[in-house]
Amino acid sequence: MNLFIFFCELPTQAALEALDRRLSTLSKNQDPLPNGKRLWITHVPDTATRPFLHARPFDIFVSPIRFSNSEIEDYRVSLGQVPKRQMTCRCDDDSPESLEVMFCLAVEVMTRMNAFMSLSEDLIRTMFHTEETDTDFLAQHLDDFPGLVYELAHEQADGELRLEWFVDARWLRSWLVKQHRDARFTPNSTTSRFASLDY
Repeated sequence: MNLFIFFCELPTQAALEALDRRLSTLSKNQDPLPNGKRLWITHVPDTATRPFLHARPFDIFVSPIRFSNSEIEDYRVSLGQVPKRQMTCRCDDDSPESLEVMFCLAVEVMTRMNAFMSLSEDLIRTMFHTEETDTDFLAQHLDDFPGLVYELAHEQADGELRLEWFVDARWLRSWLVKQHRDARFTPNSTTSRFASLDY
């Protein structure tokens, strides 16, 4: 599973250092990667998810973006700006627990870098546990949370439009808070008993 985060401004050195400090609290063990790093994470403290038995690898790396002239215009019209860099957050494990960690990493990056996360139709269906394919129905889910949401339509070679949505850190944090709250109070859920334990 991949999450794509777009930087509309190049980060300052202070923002990069603040992000590194935060990531070091989530992952004590880190391996360098070309243009990024591998984070070995057992859990994120502010979530209801049970810690993993063994640390799982989560990769984050930054790459430049090359847009065609028509894509640049699409971004200018929909976002009001053109992304300058893309960060990819990747995990080979598609479990809900790993995906939750990836969303938490995305929030940390987006908060400090003033960045947006891309939501494809498939990712929205995963986040909201729906099989519905109607794009209007999918987009309605995004209106339930505070924050910025932008819709972007890319014209394909065959003339069809591919829709993509971009959300800011406030929107993603609100969605995560609801997920954690629902997980804690769902009867017989895998996290409800664990979240209630008093350490």
